[in-house]
Amino acid sequence: MKRILKNTIIISIILMMLLGVLAPIFASNRDDFESNPGKYDQLCSSYSESSAQVCREYRAYLLERAQNNQAAKNEISNKLKDIETNLMENLGLIQEFENQITALDANIKTLELEIAQKEQHIQELQVEIQTRETEIAKLEEEIKTYMVQSQMNMRVNGYIEFLMGATDFSDIMRRVVGMNSIRRYNESLIDNFKSQKQALEETKAAVATEIENIELNKSLVVVDKENIVYLQAGVQKIYDELVIQKVNFEMQEAQVQAAIELDQATADAINAIPPTNGLSSPVPTGRKTESVWGYSWGGTHLGVDLSAGYFEPIYAVGNGVVVVTQGGCDTYSSFGCNSGLGNHLSMIFESNGKVYGALIMHMANGSFKVGPGSVVNQGQQVGGVGNSGNSIGSHAHIEIFDLGVGSVSEGVSMWNSTWRTAQFGLGGSDRGQSSRCEYKGSTPCRIDPEAFLGV
Repeated sequence: MKRILKNTIIISIILMMLLGVLAPIFASNRDDFESNPGKYDQLCSSYSESSAQVCREYRAYLLERAQNNQAAKNEISNKLKDIETNLMENLGLIQEFENQITALDANIKTLELEIAQKEQHIQELQVEIQTRETEIAKLEEEIKTYMVQSQMNMRVNGYIEFLMGATDFSDIMRRVVGMNSIRRYNESLIDNFKSQKQALEETKAAVATEIENIELNKSLVVVDKENIVYLQAGVQKIYDELVIQKVNFEMQEAQVQAAIELDQATADAINAIPPTNGLSSPVPTGRKTESVWGYSWGGTHLGVDLSAGYFEPIYAVGNGVVVVTQGGCDTYSSFGCNSGLGNHLSMIFESNGKVYGALIMHMANGSFKVGPGSVVNQGQQVGGVGNSGNSIGSHAHIEIFDLGVGSVSEGVSMWNSTWRTAQFGLGGSDRGQSSRCEYKGSTPCRIDPEAFLGV
């Protein structure tokens, strides 16, 4: 009885010690998971027996973190409650939500690519398993055949008879010699057999690990897609409020600008502008968020919006000359500034034998790298992305105009004598879509910047 009691106490102490040690280890792992995700992504990308347990914990941690997104949803809901009364102050939420949507979209693409790669890897491992199983079966058959033949040569009916069935000393010696012969001959065969068996088990374990990783990634994709739906609903709520409150995002008539002073040097530089070979986006890093002719939530929209980070470079669309750079608007919040255009730039350029105008709006304050009369080359930085004027989130609004003239020099002359606004005399979206080339029937007129630039 005393011995049983003593053993019970010892076992209890050992269990308490183990629990005391394991709990902080798991907590420590969790802290390490949060601070070093890259380390564990790399560690758990392939199977290793030594890291199998910690990788199981890491996968459980990732899934728990992804599914525990109610706090984030509550935060979004709380922000949306104030939209009706503080709409103008909360317009930046659209950019915030869209940035999160973009990040989730990118993560989904990464996860889906990993799933495809892992499924391909599993197929390769399955082929390897079949090959190893075939090799193991051959080795097993070879070992059995050789041992049967060896027993027949020694007139031995079974290994048990080795000791129990010997009739005399010479019989024992004959059997010992026979067994040694089998052992020596078959050592390499058996070693190969063991090696193949071990490799087979490791390959099967690797397949199991890849299947676990695939299931985890699929779960993470589901969670990310749910979050995207939630964020998109938030964006739509803000847009709906814009319509309800009839917030005016129309761009008015741009201010009349001073004429470009054409001294001899400037005139010579304009006349020497080389043709532009092809076209390029003025914001290569930009993501299209609103298309031309109409906002997704309603209202006229005469350009294409390319979303990018604050102060991301904006480049000249083609070889040409700048005719307008108008600033003075706060980069982050200046609704109505410069007739809603914010800080903006207009230029005249040539492409494929025709002359066009380009208007870039909502630029960052103080970001202009050029001024009126500056001759620029395609790809030269002219400014930076901002959120000035009637704008939601950092982006560049781009409009393209068919000027209907034969050269950049002629375009500058027409601008000086007739157009003299950043919109080449066509006015803004407050005039609707009447300035589109297919409706106006004469130049200057607006063309589709998405098709023109290929964005």
